Amino acid sequence: MSLLWQRRLIASGALILALVCGFSIAQEDYLLAGLLMALAAMAATWRLSGLSPDVFFAGLILFGYLAGNRGFAQLQPPGVPLLPAEAGLALGGVFLVLRCVQTRTLPFRRQALDLILVAWIAIGAIRFAIDFRTYAFTALRDFAMVYYAVFFLLGRQWGSDPAARRWLLGWLLAGVVVMLPLWTAFTQAPDFFITSTALNGIPLIYYKGDVAAALMAAAAAALTARAAMTGGMTVAMLAAAASALAALSNSRAALVALAAGGLWALAVRHWRFVRFQAALALAAVAGLGAWAVVASGPFHESRLYLLYEGVASIADPSGERDYQSQDLQDKPDNNRFRSVWWQQVAGQTLAEGPWLGLGFGYDLADEFTRVYFAESTEEFTARSPHNFLLTVFARMGVVGLLPLVAFLGFLAIRTWRSGRLAAFGDEGGRDFGLWLGAWVILVAACFGVVLEGPMGAVVFWTILGLASGAEDQPVASNEAETVAHLPAAGDAAEVRPAS
Repeated sequence: MSLLWQRRLIASGALILALVCGFSIAQEDYLLAGLLMALAAMAATWRLSGLSPDVFFAGLILFGYLAGNRGFAQLQPPGVPLLPAEAGLALGGVFLVLRCVQTRTLPFRRQALDLILVAWIAIGAIRFAIDFRTYAFTALRDFAMVYYAVFFLLGRQWGSDPAARRWLLGWLLAGVVVMLPLWTAFTQAPDFFITSTALNGIPLIYYKGDVAAALMAAAAAALTARAAMTGGMTVAMLAAAASALAALSNSRAALVALAAGGLWALAVRHWRFVRFQAALALAAVAGLGAWAVVASGPFHESRLYLLYEGVASIADPSGERDYQSQDLQDKPDNNRFRSVWWQQVAGQTLAEGPWLGLGFGYDLADEFTRVYFAESTEEFTARSPHNFLLTVFARMGVVGLLPLVAFLGFLAIRTWRSGRLAAFGDEGGRDFGLWLGAWVILVAACFGVVLEGPMGAVVFWTILGLASGAEDQPVASNEAETVAHLPAAGDAAEVRPAS
């Protein structure tokens, strides 16, 4: 066929498509127009930046979950029931399959960390297939905490490509930088953001306290690890700001998560990290103490006393302590709230479904509300008992919990190895901050609803994938000499000398 006729056919097809699209818009059906715009944007992105559309879009949604948090998570095109996380997952899945076909490889490594996670996802999918017939969309909503783990496989592919890795890490850093002032402003004037940033009735910026605090604590740990390795003043200042914001938030889970990051640094004997974090803590206490002295008002209303009682409340599971800080008046009830719910869910699961769990879609709050809110008439909408591991056990039983625990075991090995390399100042430990940030989010998820939604889960699984995928890249370092100081830890923690 001649070039002229090829152009005529393309022009005719485009004209017909434009007419159909225009008719659909006139009928207020935006699905076809949205798909065409998405395809055009992907083609332009690939052409101009050299990045594949899935990588480009992944950077944007990572930034969105940090900068907009829950508000961004609820955005969807008019008439298209597709949220950002699911759109990123679908796009990434298509390109993941295409890459695997092109390179004739599997979408995961034949190593313990990848294989166990794939097995966990498969177990969850089987459990979901069974529950979907009973609970339909509700089961799909609960199953999201499992299918978000596919972002680990996507992140591992992206992390093995230096350009994609730089793009995603750049957007993560940009998200943290923007989140610092936005979250601070949101806590002071939430109504302004809810009304002024609304799009189709949904605010673009709306921070969910426990998730935002967990993400900020993870950023603080990752930036501290980077500052300890490079000594960069800008990174150190960002780490200090993120640490302060996470510590002074009203989230005690963030405090515990920050402490967990410090314990990891102690475990791997990363003394530069420990000294940096200790200096930040001392400076914060000194600054808050000075402010409490010069500020008007009683000491028990100061930020320092609020921080003290926040730490003390963590060791008060029964909620018997009398708190003087007004911002902590609800903490005793919060402690009892979690304690009672955890006991109810664990007991019910052990009694009714210890091996396969109660299933996706099952109302884990039903028995709890009858016990805890026996005399209340208010509607209770929460579905997770504020503990990710307990939620997995309740949904999938021992069969689903054991692979996840094994995954965390191998994750600990990887983190330890990376931390030891970072402690020696070896470039092979460049991703210790990513491993550490993931642990911080996970610890926070054991006290709140963090990994059941996309805001925390997409960031968590993606940074894990980036850290794991980076092992496919050669590292210019003296890593071979450093390995001599480290004990063997199995194939999951293999450290390859630089090529």
